[in-house]
Amino acid sequence: MLYMLERSVRQFRLHLHKSLNAVDPDLTVEQWMMLSEISFHSGIGNLDLSKRVAKDPAAVSRSCELLVEKKLIKTQDHKTDSRKKMMLITPKGQQLLNKCEKEVERFRKNVTKGISQDDLNQAAATLDKLYYNSGGVEIISH
Repeated sequence: MLYMLERSVRQFRLHLHKSLNAVDPDLTVEQWMMLSEISFHSGIGNLDLSKRVAKDPAAVSRSCELLVEKKLIKTQDHKTDSRKKMMLITPKGQQLLNKCEKEVERFRKNVTKGISQDDLNQAAATLDKLYYNSGGVEIISH
């Protein structure tokens, strides 16, 4: 089963990367995930973002620095804790996300064709259980 999970994840990432590459050759799957989360959760901090994208905080910090350099996100000081930064998507970042959405939706439809919504819900629940049982401490959803 672990092999099948790894095989599926590799295949998903490969084809999602190809879909995103059609919009912006420099955008990685990780960067797209972060942009999407920052757009959805405006003002999110590094630690919360790292939980949402299942990456360690140091890797998220490095990726966010690149997104700032590309002018896709900006940071602001936290309102009550000067040690923390809040991340916000820029108009350029939102425009890129909007362009990616068509390709991402096409990708989602392609990989889920022939699978009922009930089956997708059951698969999601099972994956959450596997994550938790393997040591995952927090399951975060939108």
